[in-house]
Parts: sequence; C-alpha cells; structure tokens
Amino acid sequence: MSYWLPFTPVAMLGSYSARDTSHLLPLVPLARLSPSAPKRHSYAQSRQSFPRRPERKSGRRRLGVEEFTVRIESSWSPDQVISSLLKERGATVVECPHLPAYTVLRIEDSLHIFEVEVGPRPSGVSVAIRFALCHPSSVDDTYLDHIEWMARRFSGRVKIAEDVTPRNPNGAMDFNSSALQRLRISVVDCVRQKRQLWQNDFGTTAARLTCDESLRRFVMGGHDPPS
Repeated sequence: MSYWLPFTPVAMLGSYSARDTSHLLPLVPLARLSPSAPKRHSYAQSRQSFPRRPERKSGRRRLGVEEFTVRIESSWSPDQVISSLLKERGATVVECPHLPAYTVLRIEDSLHIFEVEVGPRPSGVSVAIRFALCHPSSVDDTYLDHIEWMARRFSGRVKIAEDVTPRNPNGAMDFNSSALQRLRISVVDCVRQKRQLWQNDFGTTAARLTCDESLRRFVMGGHDPPS
C-alpha cells in the first residue's frame, strides 16, 4: 500500500493518483526457470494481493513495474517549482505529449537519470520524482538527496507511491522532528524490496536508462509499449 510521510514545515495538499502496473502483468516472464528450479518471489506474484489502484486519466499506458516513485505535494505553484528545478538543480524540460497536463523534467549525472513530473493541484503542485530500477544501486543515495532537497525547498509533504511497505520498525505512518532520517530509512527499505522484485523477473543487468527506455529494453523486448 502507499502511505504518507508528513514532512515539516507543512504546506499540504491532496493526493496524486499513482500509475498502475496491472496491464503489464501478462508480460512478466514468470516461467523463466526450469520446472525443477525453486520458485522466486516475483513482482507480478506480489501484485496479486494488492488492491487495484484508481485509473490514471492520461494518454499513456499505466505502468510502474520498471520504476520507483516518490511524490511531494506543496502549496507552491507549478511555475515556481519548475523554475527552481531548472535554476537550482540543473533540470531540463522533456517533451511528453502523452502527459499534456504535466511538465516533465530530467535531472541527470554521469551515472543516473531522474525524471520529475510537475502538475497542478487546486491549491498548489504535485511533484513526482522517479528512476528506473535497472540503475546501479549507487542511485539510492542520489535519489534520497533529491527527495530531501525538494521536501525542504518546496515545504512539501512526501509520499512513497509504491505497493511496498517498509519492513523496518522505523517505517511508521507518522514522523516527528526526525522525519528526514526516518524517511531515508523507509525509502531505502522500499527501494530494496522493489528492486529485488524487478531483478527476480528481469535480471541484475544495470543500465543508465530512463523509465521508458528501461520498459522498452527489459519488459517489452526492445519494442515500444502499446498506447
């Protein structure tokens, strides 16, 4: 289930519908092992017990198996957030015709690519930051740095928008003044779980790819996903 991690100072808004992976389930290669090999716990198998998420109204097929996403909600305007990311984080704008209501930006370095969706809300902005799970594990610390910076800069409320929950005792629903440290622990725990599910089904090959590139290479076998 998804869960909220309140972050102070608070300028809170409502929820942002997360992308569903249910349409991808028939594509997941669950029969890659020989009949005599032990069965592994896969992403698709874990999804069987999850409640179905609301549909996202966009031109893009609902995906998510290939990525990890955290969302931040703030009272800032979308233009303020976009301007800040461009000037202070070196982001670049990416053309995404299938997401007309959102501005998509990319923040990258020599090892990692992060994608940021910025969209309007009735009283502010929703910011989703994601990366492809095929990245090397060095992506974790850089991802956490971006999340913490945005939470502070935009005075936002943070949500782990994934169907995994922390296994550690610090993964509580509510956070006090030590929220940032506990947020890091929870995000790292959830990323490790979802990365393991990804690797169970698609292998351990590490690659610096966008989420769509990862989807085409590993899930769609080099083909574009149907719209």
